[in-house]
Amino acid sequence: MPTGLYGDQLEIRNSFGHSNTSPPTFIDNNSICFVSGNIVNLVTISHDRGEQPHTAQLKTSSSTDLSAIRPADAAPTANHDIGNPPQQIVDHSPNLGLAPQNGSLPASKCITAEGQITSFAVSRREGVIAFAEAGSTDIRLVKWPSGTPAGALQAHPDLNIISMAFSFDGQYFASLGDLPSFQLSIWNWKTGSLLCSESNGSPAKHVSFNPLNWKHLCTSGGSGGIKFWSVSTGFKKSTLQFVEGSKYPKTLSPSSTDPKSLDAASIFKGIPSSSVPAPSSVDALDRKRFSPHHHVWRIDEKLLVTGEDGDAIVQFDPHSGESIFSLSSQSLLLSSGSTEPKMAADKSEVSSGVVDYHGCMTSIVAARDYIAIAGKDGTLRIIRADGNMMPSVSKAVKVSNSSIQNICVSPSYDKLLLSTNDQCLFVYIIATEQLVPVVDNSTSKVSALDVSRITGLLATVSTNGIIRFWDAEQGSVICSVGSSSSSTSFTCISMSSMSATVAVGSAMGVLRVYDTSTILEGKPKLLYRVRLHKPPIKMLAFDSASKFLASISEDGLVYILEAITFRTVGFIQLHSQTIRSMMWSPEDAEEYKTHVGLYVLTTQDTSSSLHKFLVPIEPDADRPTLSYADLQTVIFKVDDVLSDFAIIPSHLSSGKESFYACSLDRKLKVYVFPALPFSSGNGPDFVLHELPVGAPIIEYADYEKPGSHIRLCGLRSWVVSWGPDGHILFRSLLEADKLVKLPVHDSIHGGILDVAVTADGRSAFTIGGDSLLRQCEWVFSQAGKRMATEGAEAVEQLILAQSAVIAEISERIRGIEEVPDAPDSESEQCSAESDNTLEKSDAEIQNKSETHRSNMDVRLKVLYEKLVKAIQKNETLPEFEQLAKQDFIIDFEERDRLAAMTDARVRQIRESIEKENLKKRVIRDRIKRSFWDCMEVVGQSVKSFRPDPLTGNLMDVQNYSIRKRSSEELLEISKLKTLRKVQLAVAFATKQMQRKTSLRDAEGDEETEKDPPDFPNLINAELLFDRFELITDARRRLQIVLLRETNHDIKVTYNEKFKQLVKLKSDEISKIEEKNERILAIMQELQIKEPIFSPNLDNDEVPERRITVLDEEVKVEKYITEEEQRKIDERKRLEEERLKAAQEDNFRERALMEMMGGKLEDRAESEDKEELVRPDWMNKPKEELNDEEKRIIKEFEKKLAVFKEEQEKFKKALETELRKLQGLIGEICDNFDQYLQQFSSDKLVVDQLVLQNELKIIKLTQSIISSENDEMKEAQLLARLEGLRVQKSQCMTELPEIKKELERRREEHEAASKRDKEVEKQFRKEFPSSDSAFESIRKLFKRRDTATNAMARPISPEEQAHNPFVSVEKNILSTDEAILPLDPQQHMPEGIDAEQWGRLVDLRDKKIAAEDELREAQKEFMGMQGLVQGLLNQSEQIKLETERVTNELTEFLEHKFNGLYNLECLFELKQGQVEVPQAPVVTDYSDGILIHRSGVEKLNESIIVLGQAKVDALKEMKEYRKGIHALEWENKMLDFQAEDLVIRTRDIQLLRVTKQMQEYIRSGDEQKQSSEVAALERRAEYSVKAHCHKLDEKATIIAKLKRKIAEKVRENRDLDTQLGALQVSVIDRKQIHDSQLRYHLAGETKGTGALKNIVARRRLVDMAKSQAQDIAILREEVERLRLRTYPAFSTRQQM
Repeated sequence: MPTGLYGDQLEIRNSFGHSNTSPPTFIDNNSICFVSGNIVNLVTISHDRGEQPHTAQLKTSSSTDLSAIRPADAAPTANHDIGNPPQQIVDHSPNLGLAPQNGSLPASKCITAEGQITSFAVSRREGVIAFAEAGSTDIRLVKWPSGTPAGALQAHPDLNIISMAFSFDGQYFASLGDLPSFQLSIWNWKTGSLLCSESNGSPAKHVSFNPLNWKHLCTSGGSGGIKFWSVSTGFKKSTLQFVEGSKYPKTLSPSSTDPKSLDAASIFKGIPSSSVPAPSSVDALDRKRFSPHHHVWRIDEKLLVTGEDGDAIVQFDPHSGESIFSLSSQSLLLSSGSTEPKMAADKSEVSSGVVDYHGCMTSIVAARDYIAIAGKDGTLRIIRADGNMMPSVSKAVKVSNSSIQNICVSPSYDKLLLSTNDQCLFVYIIATEQLVPVVDNSTSKVSALDVSRITGLLATVSTNGIIRFWDAEQGSVICSVGSSSSSTSFTCISMSSMSATVAVGSAMGVLRVYDTSTILEGKPKLLYRVRLHKPPIKMLAFDSASKFLASISEDGLVYILEAITFRTVGFIQLHSQTIRSMMWSPEDAEEYKTHVGLYVLTTQDTSSSLHKFLVPIEPDADRPTLSYADLQTVIFKVDDVLSDFAIIPSHLSSGKESFYACSLDRKLKVYVFPALPFSSGNGPDFVLHELPVGAPIIEYADYEKPGSHIRLCGLRSWVVSWGPDGHILFRSLLEADKLVKLPVHDSIHGGILDVAVTADGRSAFTIGGDSLLRQCEWVFSQAGKRMATEGAEAVEQLILAQSAVIAEISERIRGIEEVPDAPDSESEQCSAESDNTLEKSDAEIQNKSETHRSNMDVRLKVLYEKLVKAIQKNETLPEFEQLAKQDFIIDFEERDRLAAMTDARVRQIRESIEKENLKKRVIRDRIKRSFWDCMEVVGQSVKSFRPDPLTGNLMDVQNYSIRKRSSEELLEISKLKTLRKVQLAVAFATKQMQRKTSLRDAEGDEETEKDPPDFPNLINAELLFDRFELITDARRRLQIVLLRETNHDIKVTYNEKFKQLVKLKSDEISKIEEKNERILAIMQELQIKEPIFSPNLDNDEVPERRITVLDEEVKVEKYITEEEQRKIDERKRLEEERLKAAQEDNFRERALMEMMGGKLEDRAESEDKEELVRPDWMNKPKEELNDEEKRIIKEFEKKLAVFKEEQEKFKKALETELRKLQGLIGEICDNFDQYLQQFSSDKLVVDQLVLQNELKIIKLTQSIISSENDEMKEAQLLARLEGLRVQKSQCMTELPEIKKELERRREEHEAASKRDKEVEKQFRKEFPSSDSAFESIRKLFKRRDTATNAMARPISPEEQAHNPFVSVEKNILSTDEAILPLDPQQHMPEGIDAEQWGRLVDLRDKKIAAEDELREAQKEFMGMQGLVQGLLNQSEQIKLETERVTNELTEFLEHKFNGLYNLECLFELKQGQVEVPQAPVVTDYSDGILIHRSGVEKLNESIIVLGQAKVDALKEMKEYRKGIHALEWENKMLDFQAEDLVIRTRDIQLLRVTKQMQEYIRSGDEQKQSSEVAALERRAEYSVKAHCHKLDEKATIIAKLKRKIAEKVRENRDLDTQLGALQVSVIDRKQIHDSQLRYHLAGETKGTGALKNIVARRRLVDMAKSQAQDIAILREEVERLRLRTYPAFSTRQQM
């Protein structure tokens, strides 16, 4: 047994699984690397071309022992030509583990980082891997395969590095950062110098170099589009500039779906710039926004880019940013045919149907003769050009059911590396059309794992229903059980320490037990399957002797089964507790030889309980199934919430029983158990003990997050703990202070889920929430190696000592037959065996206690009868002899228990209700604080009494809700108003503006709009700017504040009137209620029932009701505490005492009783109301009545008739009063509704004012935003000009230095050339041309044999056919070639001695060195020449750019100046003032002209004057013509009179004279005249009398009128008196106002009298001149109009 830990630190030996944080890549043609958490795994692939495709092997380095070859019986990959009929397709989705490897490569150290790796890149040429960690921008460079550090780079401090890349020649390195700046940085990584850095400005996911030119880069992905960067190298520093790619690609034809519109050259060869149509020549443009995702470079330096949706491939020109659609999913479908081999749903059949290409182009690889695409459908497609150079899918391979995230091509372009969304990796070999799985999803969704002590087998279970068995040494999957398509989900696993059995629990409570000894035969054997629990099984555990198997679940049940026969030994039910963990006793104590201890940890609110159950090793024959009552039990109470525990063996804890525990306060604590009171007998002890555990003796702050777990390991001498923080911790029980801690998994993904440690403690396997399986091993110390060896030997010896028992158990297990398995189902019932166990146990307990219960029932029945008789007798006794009911209680403990239980239940319910009420009160207070307390005026409305006859709804008038303003806001507003007042005062003093106020606009025009009725002018309106003065943002912002203040004043004034309206309605309701009281009394008198109109205020009219809870609204009885009840009783007692004291000497009631008989009514009225009752004696017969009685009866009947008559009159009076009161109520309602309607009209006017001001605020805000944009653009242009100026200055500064450097490089080049020529001369001098061997020597002197670099790889013919950049590769390889030295045995010619050979070799070496020096000097010289020329070109470009920016700035400033005075103003015009023809819907006023009202009025006045002059002239003409017509009429009249006289004369002459006429002529008509005179006299007398009568009537009327006049005179006199008093008050107030105004302006106008006179005189002179000019103009206009012969009359319009 090890006495301590094996070392001071742990290391991660293996990491299984792939993390999708960074795409994998090839290191060389046969090696790949990928990220696995914080490790970069290196995997080598070997493929023998002579073998069949399915025999391809995948060999891994020691960093990943995971083997990834297909089994020998696996079907080959089915890749199909689209043109041929599909034969078969095989799905390569890796659902099972990979087969073990058949070979291995030399060990290669993996690359390990401290944190999660977010990105990495590989330089194949230099053999360098760069990677970055999460939360850091430090970039580490590592050489491979040695793993030695190659340097470090420090990037811009972004959150992470999300992408990085090496240049094609391996000299430069680029990194792309994350939030917040997305910094792009370029390094010369060999020197560690940062060349340049610039912010990408938007998110991106990928960065890459142009293979043909390292100075060109591209970033794409994310939501930031695509950008093309270029590195501009300068003399001292370099800069980055970018061109943003177009977001709306172009198309070559109107129909983007026509396959013939897509040229194959656009994909394989590229479209020349001249062939891309200009926007004006394109027939149609696809305006769909393109979101770039992945990109690849082509040989023509253009890029093919896929979209985020995977539906198109777009070609981009990095120099201009222009883009054009090259291929779409729909066109690919049309060009490739409508069908494609497609995997069936069950993965066993192949169906040929219509293929959906949607989303199939998210990743892309472009070779010389093919393009590989993959996307969301998990299919790899190889696109080639057909005979017509049209792109079509030539091969399609179903890789996975999940989407393919990335494609990477090998350096020779003969293999493709595919990474899927489910963390799998595949390699597709193009030549053999074979798909090789590299990493499968064996570690995905793993929930638990365990290691067998006997076989060393590692088993993992996953939530998708798969059990995998691993070789712990090799790290490979041996076999797996289950299917990911089933409904089974495994939650826990436990392996026996004495056999090859493994127990697995599922999420539906199903227990499965397997025999793993049959794995080599194919698969494990299922020994047992039963559903024990309905909830998920939380934990399984074998005891140390593999005698029992225990299971726990969330239902509170603990099942104990025999580990071999799987018989249910017993069960334990723990109610109202949460089971956390369990553990068997790590040892068998002397006093418990016949029992084994089972510990179960449960938790409640703030405490934990550790239950210890002693399970008998040999079960009792009478009790085959044990229950909670049959087990010796002790409960240890811990005042802390624990998550897991581990019992310490007593021999390691000084003889004291103790345990380690993980608590929720993130600490590891050590507790000591108190002494146990169990008896040592063999029989069960049913006494339940609850023993408190003291405070922890030791505490360690080991964890960063709560919820950790702990286990014993290392032959029970260590404890290992883990948790959500992702760290694994080891402690030795003998040296508890020594801790070894290792971060294994990322805490962001949930940390570590489970840990399994091998029996000897050498290795620990962990599974994390990041779906990675890790193997950790010790870094052994000197003593650790010895202890590890001893531990391994101890394990072997222990297994050897237990070999007989193990063999016996194995033999018994082999004899168990295999049971069938089935997927888990919710409908599956729990096992009958478990149910029978529960039933049998209950039956035994019931039978045992039946006898005792029957005896107790008899005794209880006798006692019950006696008690009932006593109660009945007690009820018959007198009241003072009876006993209280409480005296008959005999079970006081039960009473107290029930009372305590009731009180506890009530207290619990009350606490929960109080918590709920507290929560609601918090929400209520928050809502009230946010929407009620913050309001200065809350929203309120007033409604009419009666509905509107048109709408049928009540009229509703609302006030304005006003928010409270803080003191800071008020102070700021006060400062701004003071500032505005100062401005007005200064302007008034200098006479630069006329302050003109108007409530509606108040912006300086001459509109004289009247205020609304009873709505006074507002002071803040006087401070507003004129609309034509708002030319600066400062004035606009100040105007916004003043407009808001004006609106505030309007609302405040309106709310004051609204308060009066509210009070008026309340008063009217009070009047109506008073009248209703009288109406109710009258109805009671009349004994009639009619509906009474009783108006009430609703919640909208009384808003306080919404936050006030009335007692009648509470439907439940209010709970009153004892304190509140005492206060209520005290108030009631005081009230009773007060009433009692008042009743002792109530003088008011005594006086009322003595004076009015206790009634306040009038006695006469009460007597009137009394009815007359006929006495009974009056009903006697008349014969029996005497005279006195008859007299009394007569008086009674007379009195009764009078009484009835008075009652009838009284009733009619009441009815009249009732109708009158009802009419008054209706009149009150009508008057109020009319007033409310008028008030509503006024509200509309106020709303118009408020909304006008709000609209002005909106327009001003829009103008401010526009101005800010202009300022931003101006600042950008100025900054651009300043940058160009700086660049120009920098160029001019660097140019002399560069020229000097150029001269120096020219001198060095000439010196190197001279040295080269000197070596040539020396050679000719040493070896003259006359020698016979001169030609041979000269050839050797010129010979330059080269050797390839060790890191360089040969270029195969296949690579030359596929690799588009093979020429670049060859050029780079040629620069890396070294010249070989001469070999004397091979190259020495005959006739040359050793001395000459030595001189030849020496001169040749000098010549080679001189050539190298000359080549380097020439390269530097040419580079410096290019730099000078580039600087001159840059200077010229800067000049042109400066001119362009200057012109743009000038145009912009002009535009800004014009926009400064192009104000947007609001005018309110009457209908007659709009002379633009009105359109039916919306009138266009763009051609309208706004003319000032004063100009129109002046023009109208001039027209009126001229028109009046014309009218006067026409009047004169009319009078003259009138005289003429009068004379003509008089002449005609005289002619007619003359003619009439002639006719009359003729008639007289021709008249025949009768006797009557003769008599009348002789005597006249005297008699007739006398009679007529008498009649006329009588008529005259009558007329006189009538006239006198009328005069009397008129006199009476005049008297009445005089009296009324006198009354009106008196009233007018009183009103005059009041008017005089009011006028005096007005004069006083006016004087006060004028004095205040003079005082306000006195400070600014002192000493300015003379200046005022001068200014006034100047103004008058200017006014006189202006008026003289106007008069002259008008005079000329009048003269011109007078000359018109036919004047035109114009209608005067009120403007």
